Amino acid sequence: MEADEGLRSVLAAMDALCPAFITDDLGSVLVQNELHVALFGSFAGRSGWERNMFWRWFTEPDWRAALGPAATCSTLDLQDGRLRP
Repeated sequence: MEADEGLRSVLAAMDALCPAFITDDLGSVLVQNELHVALFGSFAGRSGWERNMFWRWFTEPDWRAALGPAATCSTLDLQDGRLRP
């Protein structure tokens, strides 16, 4: 699956402003900007489950701990708050 060109344009526009990424419906990262990679590590360059944010949340305690105490399961609920057609 590839990210939509319109979303890629938005991602590019945000590159210098904030960390940003595009996922598929299952939480696998398709594209990241450089700031997101610098802060959270590479997801998009990985294959299979290694590029999935939820998989890494549960299988990599060191990565999860690096997100700090504000990153609780309740923040995962926010991922599904996107607009749907």
